[in-house]
Amino acid sequence: MGPIQFAIQAILIFSAIYLLNKYFSKTLPHEISATGGMIKPSRVVSVFCIVVCSLFLALGLFLSFSNEDQLVGMICGGMALFGGVIMLPSLFNFHDVSWDEKGITGPTGKYFPKFPTRHVTIEWRNLVKLDEAWSNYKFVESRTGQRVFWGYWYSGERELSDKIQKLINEEST
Repeated sequence: MGPIQFAIQAILIFSAIYLLNKYFSKTLPHEISATGGMIKPSRVVSVFCIVVCSLFLALGLFLSFSNEDQLVGMICGGMALFGGVIMLPSLFNFHDVSWDEKGITGPTGKYFPKFPTRHVTIEWRNLVKLDEAWSNYKFVESRTGQRVFWGYWYSGERELSDKIQKLINEEST
């Protein structure tokens, strides 16, 4: 398999993942009540991504140990390993985000959720912005710089984003 074929296949696979993510972002939160709720990564998308990453890792290892395309194999294997490690915590409760009348609780970090993920709670009154990180994770930030992250593949993430944006708009007026 040449580099162009590899690139086309990678683009097709990651486009399929993106479309699945868009579908799951339109779903309802995992838990919802009048005062709170919880969103979590879609287990279906997480498993799919880990399976795809495992296949790419196997392909990368095969190419790395063959006499042809060793560089492509190392790149493929490295990207797959990174993707699998990033998605693995999504199968557990590390990346869950919950909220109640007091605030929002979820995975934190400076630019990206840490592995294993540490959780922080930010009170609603301390929120200053809702934004998107370079990693396509959405986050809210407090006055002290603490952040809670979530991805667009979380079931119900749009509902949480809308709630936060409404709260921030009310605070600024």
